[in-house]
Amino acid sequence: MSLPVSGSLQRNVTKAVLRSQKNPDVRFPFEYNPTEISISHNAEGLSDPVGKENAEDSRSIVASIATRGSTRLVLSALTFTGSSIQEKVRLLMDWVVEETVTRADGTTEKGRREPLRFQWGSTGVGFDMEVELMRFDCTYTRFARNGLPIRAEIRNLTLHVLSPSGGASAASGGTPPALSYPAPTPGVPAGLPPGSKPNPNTDVTAAMAKGERP
Repeated sequence: MSLPVSGSLQRNVTKAVLRSQKNPDVRFPFEYNPTEISISHNAEGLSDPVGKENAEDSRSIVASIATRGSTRLVLSALTFTGSSIQEKVRLLMDWVVEETVTRADGTTEKGRREPLRFQWGSTGVGFDMEVELMRFDCTYTRFARNGLPIRAEIRNLTLHVLSPSGGASAASGGTPPALSYPAPTPGVPAGLPPGSKPNPNTDVTAAMAKGERP
């Protein structure tokens, strides 16, 4: 049995968006929110499988080193429709390419990718973090009669997290959640682990049980 979604409920759905950190007016709104988000984290000092199949490729080796001690989000099943799909894909292609940096001697080299902001959800809830776009796979699934793509599916949109601030954190102006601890068991010193009992054969423990300082 399927229930109809009311118009008021549809209006309350928050759309995910990628935006440029340098130029917030440059936005990539998601027409449909992702159906799944995978989180991948590599502990510092552990190698990443990226590039293992081609150890001779220096770019693969650099990419492997760059992902050590990092967190990535992988978004899938992003559907887009309309005549402006190619413009959206071109924007993603611009973001995934490293910016060119000019050295003091006039030569150039590839620098970092443009920093972006991934936001989805209300303030203090959901996702709100600085990221960079590492890769994506795009498949055009429908075309107009003149060959113009009018429907596309994007998978494996991979975001490297540069500065996470999810939830209520200092970065978002929120207050960190308070830690809660179980109340001490009656007759047991607060310094002892929960469920343990004082050892009468130990002077220090017995003194603590009586509320005295050893």
